[in-house]
Amino acid sequence: MISLEQQVKQWLSNNDVPYFDNTGSPDMPDFTINFPGSAYDFMLEVKEKRQPVKISNWPRVDTRDEDILILDELTARRLMQWSPSAGVLFRDNITKRFVFMDVSRLWLMPRTRVNRRMSEDSEIFKGKWMLNSVNGVVTKSLDVVMRAVREYGARCGWIADQSQCLNTFAGETVQVGGEVRTKRMKEYDYNATR
Repeated sequence: MISLEQQVKQWLSNNDVPYFDNTGSPDMPDFTINFPGSAYDFMLEVKEKRQPVKISNWPRVDTRDEDILILDELTARRLMQWSPSAGVLFRDNITKRFVFMDVSRLWLMPRTRVNRRMSEDSEIFKGKWMLNSVNGVVTKSLDVVMRAVREYGARCGWIADQSQCLNTFAGETVQVGGEVRTKRMKEYDYNATR
């Protein structure tokens, strides 16, 4: 099986999508993609799940074992600097699925954060996120998941224009509540803050 990096390169080339290969850079997401018609370049990190998560080594989470994906927190933080035009594409080699999570999903969805030791006797830790794959775009087809990446990239500017909670994630209920302050709302000058 070819690597996910190679698979994405082939897809981009076969679909005449211009891109830069940043896989040799430790500071950049793996790909800078210029989808035709998009106002922004899209920054895509790619990750492969090559083996099942050994649950005994991790905190117990309310997620089916096969739906757990592990991501370095550093990767998520680096993607934030490209927000909202960024995301991560996983290929789960065990379940033969692709999972795409845009940067807004990564930061808004419920997750479990874990500090994992760099080695058994180390006092140095590496931040890890345990994610539930069902909170992303999940498919068995690279074409379908890359269309989702393209569609998100084309509309990612809307993120800052929506005031309500984005998405509802597995295991989460978005509540309605809080105090409505009608007098203050009428007096508030929204244009002054933009």
